[in-house]
Amino acid sequence: MKIAAIIYSRLSSKRLKNKALIKINDNILLDLIIKRAKLIKNLDEIIVATSSEAEDQKIVKLAKKNSVKFFCGSLENLIDRSINCCKKFEIDAFVRICGDRPLFDIDLIEKGINIYRKERKNSIDLVSSEIQFKSIPGLVTEIISFNALQKIKKQKLSKFNLDHITSYFYENYDLFNIKKLLS
Repeated sequence: MKIAAIIYSRLSSKRLKNKALIKINDNILLDLIIKRAKLIKNLDEIIVATSSEAEDQKIVKLAKKNSVKFFCGSLENLIDRSINCCKKFEIDAFVRICGDRPLFDIDLIEKGINIYRKERKNSIDLVSSEIQFKSIPGLVTEIISFNALQKIKKQKLSKFNLDHITSYFYENYDLFNIKKLLS
């Protein structure tokens, strides 16, 4: 079983363009996120997933500079970008890391990975800290099964679902094997 961290980043944000390149105490935001992701134990790989738009080649350069893999895919369809990334790198499950949120909980992610690995015989679709309550935005931990994403892709998805990779899980909680992750 191969579990990766996929860091989602693009430069075309409408609210804050080029936010992945913003400097925080002389550090580029995406560099900080990659460095923190490298601290997570029990990962097989770290991948930066961006779009195939020309402007996002700056993201690719940062991934290369940080010696992590990268994937370029759909700008607006994160389901497709995720599935194609998983296929390319033969990933069974992945930790979703937003490229604009450097304060993710490493210990909680490690706990989620351990739960996923232990429960894999039960075909877990999602391990999440965001079940039936609201987590603090930016601190949600999710480990997503590649097979579950393939099931979701077969559904009629809204634009919102295509852009928010786990929204369909939460909207259709009863259709999936979801494990609640407690902090």
